[in-house]
Parts: sequence; C-alpha cells; structure tokens
Amino acid sequence: MGGREPAPADKRTGDWIGWSPKTAKTHHDNFRLYILPLLGERRASAVTGLQLDDLYLTLEDDRGLSPSVVARCHSQIRAMYSWAVRKKLVTANPAAAADPPQLKASQLKVPAMTDVRKVIDIAPPTFATYLQIAATIGARRGTTLALRWRNVDFDTNRITFDRAIAESSTGLIEKGTKADRPYVVSVGPSTARLLGEHRKRCIEAALRVGADFGPNSFVFSDDGGKNHWNPSWPSHAWKRYADKVGLHHVRLHDLRHTAASQMLMNGVAISIVAERLGCTEANILRTYRHFIPGSDRDAAELMDRMLDGDVDGDADAEAG
Repeated sequence: MGGREPAPADKRTGDWIGWSPKTAKTHHDNFRLYILPLLGERRASAVTGLQLDDLYLTLEDDRGLSPSVVARCHSQIRAMYSWAVRKKLVTANPAAAADPPQLKASQLKVPAMTDVRKVIDIAPPTFATYLQIAATIGARRGTTLALRWRNVDFDTNRITFDRAIAESSTGLIEKGTKADRPYVVSVGPSTARLLGEHRKRCIEAALRVGADFGPNSFVFSDDGGKNHWNPSWPSHAWKRYADKVGLHHVRLHDLRHTAASQMLMNGVAISIVAERLGCTEANILRTYRHFIPGSDRDAAELMDRMLDGDVDGDADAEAG
C-alpha cells in the first residue's frame, strides 16, 4: 500500500497539514501498528471491502481494540484511498464497501458541582487549584498546563489562554490553543484567591530549588516553574481522588462538561460559554443543546398563545 504521504506542515514535529500534533500522532500510530502490518504486503488496487471487514474483525477480536479505535482506522483507510483515487493511483475506494463497527452515541457524563467539590476538598492545594479552574472555566487540560504566570492578571481577575501542551510524533510540544487564537476569561473571587495562594507556594518552591521565578514560570509545575506538569498526571490524580469520594468512571475531561452545562442551565449566553471554553457557538449547540433552557413543548405553547392573542407578535404578516 505504497504512496506519498501529505507534506509535513512542520519540519520539527513532522505533523501533517491541517492536523493537530495529537491527531497526527494518532494517525501515525494507527498506520504503523494496525494498518500497515495487516495490509502492507497487499497491492492497494487489489484490496476489497471484504478484506477490510476481515481486518476490522482481526483488530477487534485478536488485537483487542475497542470499536472506536477500529472505526478510526477505517476512517483513516477511507481517507487514504480517497486521496489515491483523486490522484488516479487506484480506481475505487474499497473502504466505501466495508462495514466498520457501528458506534453507539455516548452519553455525556456530567459530574455535579457538589461531587466536584468533594474531590477538591480532599485534593492537595495545588491540584485543588487546578480542579477549580477546570470546573469553573472548563479549560482543556493542555491549555491549562501551558499557563504561565504572565497569563494571570490579578488586577482584573482574568486569565489569558494563548498556548497549549500537546502530544506530537516527537513528544510533548507547546503550540497554539485549539481555538487557534488567544482568549481571555474572567475568574470568580474564590478562584482568584486560590490562584493567589498557589502563586505564593510556587514562589516558595522556586526558592527551595534555586529556580528563577518570574512571569514565564509555569503555573502548574513541580520544579519551581521551569517545566509544566506531564499531561497524564492530572488525569491520574483526578482518578485517585475521585475514587476516594465514590466518583467512579468519571474522567477529568468531564469537568469541562460540568462547566458548560451549569453555565447554560443558569442562563449564561451561548456566546459567553463558547468563549470561556475556547470553542465555537456551533460546538456548544451541537454538544450541549439539551442543557439549554427551553424545550419544544415551550415553543409549542408559546405559538398557541400567540395565535390565541395572549402574546403579541413582533409584527403582522404582510400579504404577498
């Protein structure tokens, strides 16, 4: 299944055009570990949909991969063949005739704020500060880990998110945010107080290890601000403390859902929620529509009242 890969966008990371470093790494790993070993010896033009079905069964049954991983492999194979068809290297896309695993729509897990509070109460102060940001802002893990003290404005109680830590094919890198732009959010008094206390601890830690503490020091660090936490550590720490309070099978990322849902249910405008989460309004509507107050029944009753004259319309319809 030879063929030319898309040109790298970054000579340092080798990441492909239009892909985040993590997506590029995932595609590279899928190809190297799962697709190439099973299809690499076959001519690309001779692969059939039935052979791809066998590949997917092998990945599930023999390799023990989850249906979601197998489905991603299918999407990758389909995209590769689409490129090959467009370049006239093959005449047909066998993935179009294959049957990948059918994925069930997963239901969002949204821990209640009271449950998050229980975890924060037993977590060490530094991690409690991290969780406070995750629960009240909904910031992504990589974006939070990239925070430096220059990003925290204690005069206005605002945080600027302008970078993110991400996995790439060459290891961890610092890059732009997923929103592809800096964005600024406000923090409440309690969060500002925790950040202030956390800053004092960071200064003390820097003095102990002989590090220079300053605006470029990382907010979440174990070596006086020189380096950020490893991205896997907050997830492992969350699981450890969440299990202690009985909050099983809830991921650290689910705190992002808590922040979004609570803001929406309490009437915060969709545009503000999107800005705080560093995403688009369309993404908020697609993911959290069922948390937005109001319903189809509300709309039906409103329209009945308008037709009955109980509610004035904005304007009378004009005859065409």
